[in-house]
Amino acid sequence: MKNLSLLAALLIFADNFFQDIPYERRKMAVNQAFDEVGSILSVGELDPLNQLRGSFLLEGTHKDIRIFFTLNPQKEAFIQRMDVRVVEK
Repeated sequence: MKNLSLLAALLIFADNFFQDIPYERRKMAVNQAFDEVGSILSVGELDPLNQLRGSFLLEGTHKDIRIFFTLNPQKEAFIQRMDVRVVEK
């Protein structure tokens, strides 16, 4: 998501995704997280909570990033919620 454009974001995120946290603020926070972890070395397996929620780990050179997401319950599901959290190794 580091270089994700607003147009591309609108194609994968639900209509109301950016209402709570505006695009520019979220983009800045995600970029800061990626800068903190260094290069991404691998992407872990999906850890599903149910059919619409789950998380996965991005392994970085310095730290890791845990991505948690929720999809909306539509035929063509979009990301309704996404949390990006830096975690120690």
